[in-house]
Order: sequence, then structure tokens, then C-alpha cells
Amino acid sequence: MRCSRPVALRVGLLIVAASVLAPPARTQSCPPVTQPYFLFQVDRRAVYIPDSTQSPHPAAPRLSRVDTEAALVQFVVDSLGVPRPASFKVLAARDPAMAEAARVMLPRWRFRPAQLGECRVPQLVQTPLDP
Repeated sequence: MRCSRPVALRVGLLIVAASVLAPPARTQSCPPVTQPYFLFQVDRRAVYIPDSTQSPHPAAPRLSRVDTEAALVQFVVDSLGVPRPASFKVLAARDPAMAEAARVMLPRWRFRPAQLGECRVPQLVQTPLDP
């Protein structure tokens, strides 16, 4: 079956016109962030990515009593999922050696970054360390 030249030309012009006149794809621009977000402010929290690093590592999410944990630490995870060592704080420590080991291991940890809408944002993370 042969297509006549005027029909093929019209179809080609319709395709070009549709692509030119189509509304532009919506792109979401993420505003610059000056302060890290708290857990209650994000849509998806920062999550530790288990890997080959050795203990101490963040405890798995669970319901537990604070007195069973060796230490409770706080730090900022940036929008790339990398913890900021300068933000590390020990909030409680039954085992100061465990808290210090966490400070040393912190640069090796990786997280899936927190999200607010479609934007990756830094988040203040508080996590217990298991003995």
C-alpha cells in the first residue's frame, strides 16, 4: 500500500506541530536549604543503607527501652545521603567507647537521603547504637 505524498506530509506536519505546541514537561526546582529538617518535617526519612562497615552501626528500627542501648547519637545526613561528621553529637551514652567508635565510623556510613516532595533534603538523624 502506498501513501500519497500530501497525506504523508500532513501526518509529518501534525507530529511536528504536536511536539512543538505540547506543554513543557514540569520540572520541580528544589529551593536551597539552609537548615536540616527534623523527622516530622520530611515525607520520607533518611534510612541507613547496610553495607560491609563494621559495628557500631545504627540499630534497626524497633520498639525498645532507651536503657538497653549503648548510646544515642545525633548527626545531619545531607541531601546526598552522606553524614556530616562535624554535626555528630552524643546525646546519651552508657558505653562511651561505643559512642566514640560511632564517631570514627560515621564518615563510612551511607543513607538514602530524606525527601520532601520530590526534593532530597538534609535531615537531623537521632539513632540508637546497639551494644
